[in-house]
Amino acid sequence: MEEYYKVLQRADNAGDSTEFVEFMLGMIRNALKEISETHNKTKV
Repeated sequence: MEEYYKVLQRADNAGDSTEFVEFMLGMIRNALKEISETHNKTKV
């Protein structure tokens, strides 16, 4: 979670949310990938 605050601070300092949005989209992608892999492993 520390990285979240670092990216948020950099975006705030730059006055541009692009880096933060990209970071969050990456986090969402990773979560969905993990859910998908877990679901596929438990599917018999």
